[in-house]
Amino acid sequence: MPERNVLAGNRINAVECLEELSNIKEISSTFLVDNDQQRRKNPQSSKQQIYRESNQQVIDAINHILQITQKSSLFGNFDETDLLNILSTRGVTVISTSTITDAKTTDEVSRRIQQSWANSVFCPVESEGVIRAGLIYEEPENDSKLSNLPSIFERVGEPIELFEGTYISESDTSITTIFSGQSFPTRRLQIMEDMLTKNRDRLMCLLQKNIRRNMSPKSPGHPI
Repeated sequence: MPERNVLAGNRINAVECLEELSNIKEISSTFLVDNDQQRRKNPQSSKQQIYRESNQQVIDAINHILQITQKSSLFGNFDETDLLNILSTRGVTVISTSTITDAKTTDEVSRRIQQSWANSVFCPVESEGVIRAGLIYEEPENDSKLSNLPSIFERVGEPIELFEGTYISESDTSITTIFSGQSFPTRRLQIMEDMLTKNRDRLMCLLQKNIRRNMSPKSPGHPI
């Protein structure tokens, strides 16, 4: 997804691309990277820096999930089969990680996770419709956190299938979520289409003024 301040041509390309993707029935999971998310965090960065940082965050998120599938745990594994089940689901997929070391209540844990969705490099969650999801807990041995699953998914709807894994970690307590089955971001698409409409109307107005100016009768010249 493009930044909101790009030229009309970029927005047209994005809208057309998403329309084509949504019509390809063979496509299952779709990751929508939102460069506007990165722009809001780093308003002074160049376009090249935004693209590079967005791409790196996507690679890191996917790589983290892949590394988890290679681990083993006595408390429940999130393995390759679980990941493939999620990725085989048609719709938009989101990955995010939230640090919850200092979270005091289950409500705060849920808020942190939901905030991580809003701040991830992927297009923000807009509607209910999660079909499959994964929750990966990484925590020190003596710092287990309680979570309230209905509370976590109250904004997006409880998934039909949930895959969980819990792993002992030496770093901060965190929860990584991956879920699929979301619809394409209609609100964001509508914003882009509205901006295109405004630009089209402005260009048409300028064009009509230019035509009228060129067609207006010119005053006769004076012979020398």
